[in-house]
Amino acid sequence: MGYCIDTSNVYHGFLRAADHSFKTFDIPDAGKGSGQGTVPFGLKSEGAVAGYYTDANNVNHGFLRAKDGISKMFDVPRARAPARAP
Repeated sequence: MGYCIDTSNVYHGFLRAADHSFKTFDIPDAGKGSGQGTVPFGLKSEGAVAGYYTDANNVNHGFLRAKDGISKMFDVPRARAPARAP
């Protein structure tokens, strides 16, 4: 489990199967621009993947992707966007 960055600087998640094949995945709401996309960083023994994605507005959101590929997206309550330089 991990992520890769394509030639357009977009992030994509991947999973490695027991047969050593790879499957890439993207969260449906993930942006497709430079610096956007899907970044998994946690894998449960049951096959669930946790991580974050950056949408087309450059806002980060959390996700939990089940082994069957169904994803739940969420935002942390009271989270705020980082301050931007003028």
